[in-house]
Amino acid sequence: IMGWRRWPAAVLPCVVLTVGWAHIAESKAVPGSQRAALPWNDINVVAVTDVHGWVNGHRHPDNTPRLDADYGDLISFRHHIEAEAEARRRDVLYVNSGDLVDGRGISDATDPKGKVFFKLLQQVPFDAYGIGNHELYESSTARELVDSGFVKWLDGGYITSNVVWSSGVEAGSPIGSRYKIWTGKRSGVKVLILGFLYDFTGAADGITVVPVAKALQEPWLESALREELFDAVVVLAHMDLKDTLVSEIVNRIRTSLPVIPVQVLCGHTHYRGFTKVDDNAAALESGKYFDTVGWVSFAGAVLSPTNTSVTPRRLANDVTPARDTTAAETTWYDFEYLDATRDALATAVGIDPVDFPTTAGDLFRGEVELARAALGLDRQIGCSPQDFSRTAEFAESASAYGLMMREVNPTTLFLPSHNMSMVSLQSVGSLRYNVYEGIMTVDDTITVSPFGDPYFRLAVLSASQINDCIAELGKSKGANDSTQPEVDVLGTWVHSAYDTLGGLTAFDLIVPEYDLESVLAALKKTSGVDWDVAMYRHGEIDTTNVWEEYITTHWQSCRNVISPAVL
Repeated sequence: IMGWRRWPAAVLPCVVLTVGWAHIAESKAVPGSQRAALPWNDINVVAVTDVHGWVNGHRHPDNTPRLDADYGDLISFRHHIEAEAEARRRDVLYVNSGDLVDGRGISDATDPKGKVFFKLLQQVPFDAYGIGNHELYESSTARELVDSGFVKWLDGGYITSNVVWSSGVEAGSPIGSRYKIWTGKRSGVKVLILGFLYDFTGAADGITVVPVAKALQEPWLESALREELFDAVVVLAHMDLKDTLVSEIVNRIRTSLPVIPVQVLCGHTHYRGFTKVDDNAAALESGKYFDTVGWVSFAGAVLSPTNTSVTPRRLANDVTPARDTTAAETTWYDFEYLDATRDALATAVGIDPVDFPTTAGDLFRGEVELARAALGLDRQIGCSPQDFSRTAEFAESASAYGLMMREVNPTTLFLPSHNMSMVSLQSVGSLRYNVYEGIMTVDDTITVSPFGDPYFRLAVLSASQINDCIAELGKSKGANDSTQPEVDVLGTWVHSAYDTLGGLTAFDLIVPEYDLESVLAALKKTSGVDWDVAMYRHGEIDTTNVWEEYITTHWQSCRNVISPAVL
């Protein structure tokens, strides 16, 4: 989706976009789908978020237009943007708001997750990263961020304002940095960068996510706001832009700096959105899975510890047309979503698509392909007979969750196959991608179900106990975030017992590790019993390899299927 929007923050409407369609209140979009140049100002930011390992593009037809750009193209995009910035004597800040892993084999098919991926990312020149919840489910993943050299490579730019180590000699220290002052090399513009994760309670042992409200009262933040010199604040906020925590963060900044421009760059909820927070603050979210490159530009302000009023900043060698500065307490924000297509990225920087690729981008693409080959991610394991969608009604033949609960788990997870005394129960959101007709690879199974959670067995439950547990679970948000689009269709939980809880008196409940705590709590509440739990099948089968085993066994007919390599 292209075409830029410009509003003063004082009249900025709430805008929510999702891939493939948009509803924009009071849209000021320029007609047409392509434009020759991006809007520029004092502060210019390229923002991506929730990449989840999707650095090598989208090989399946999951979007219109086809998302054919990869991180090699992002490197080329930066090269061309920097040439433009040099001509304008301006600077661009490149940021990522977190969630690097749990999505593709390049990030997940190593132990620990990120072992190869975090080294590859050191070839992609970002200035700052925030941390996402998916970096924290396993302590080994968080530790790999440090051990791989990724945190050190960012030179203070891995911003974890409220995420700290909680054990050992590092206890109380942030995984990265509390904040960073970024200085533009051409213009001298200075930006205070903060990074907050929502109040996540599922972090692994040894890691603490300090509640945002508590972190906002810590002395380091007051010192940063009062003693450092900067022209604007950028907050990498791994949370929904509609989360009340966004306003809490901005309000805390306002107690020290009432009118400084603040741009919050959100993530976590996997959609496109832009909204006003106050007259001089806005929030942007730039999609998911590298389907979007966000761009935002706005005017900075010259401040000092004793001067908290805005003075419009005019930079040396300013070649941007003068703007109206009579409304001194209103910040103008220009923003744009670029589809992650080569044509869109080339058009945005005024380059013919033929001339868009760069040597650095091509080299990175080659490094990714070498790593994928070493991990065996393109090994073909079978063929899907049709598309299966995560958002299809459960009863439909095209439902991915229906496929999981009617076929994959009963035939492959249960022993013996289709064991009528077993019930599979799993939270919605555990599947992260659709199944597409045609050749299936190892990487496809990871993409569909990336988490690799072992299963646990709860024995022995009656039909009424299972039904009561499922009903109780359905009252709550569930273990996964209810912002997942499939929740609107399926609710928060699915199970394999829609037609089988009859005739037998006792069942075993099979639950992934991620869902275990929620299920046990629901059983305790409805039955008053603390259930014995045992790892199922010695942990040898998990939520990822169950799909690979099913496809390898049951989907071997590849007749009349075109290889994805020639699509």
